[in-house]
Amino acid sequence: MSRERYTTKQSKIVLDAIRKKKSNFSIAELEEELKDQAGSATIYRQIKKLIEDGEVKKQDANDESSYYYVGSCKNDEHFYLLCEECGKLKHEDCECLTDFYQKILGEHNFEINHKNLIIPGKCQKCKEKEK
Repeated sequence: MSRERYTTKQSKIVLDAIRKKKSNFSIAELEEELKDQAGSATIYRQIKKLIEDGEVKKQDANDESSYYYVGSCKNDEHFYLLCEECGKLKHEDCECLTDFYQKILGEHNFEINHKNLIIPGKCQKCKEKEK
């Protein structure tokens, strides 16, 4: 059962800014962007609520935390791609690993928590920098 959340003008501003993000972001970046519109406490509270509700994913890498807006997924079997070079976290809302999940379950009797599956690697941008 979802509980009713009290919404303020500032928390709506924070949520709107997060929803517009196309990639992961830090709290400091969000604070800078909203410095004249919402206070730090409001930003931290809103991030915490969104993580609890599953709308924002937190990723700790290289001694820093970054956040990614997931919103409402179309597919329960989503996963994340994490660039080990730049730290970008990308949400993938697709069923391409369904057969893999079933194989692991059938052959190893192990159920993967696909809601928290992070696949490390290197993003296109970082691969292009190497050329």
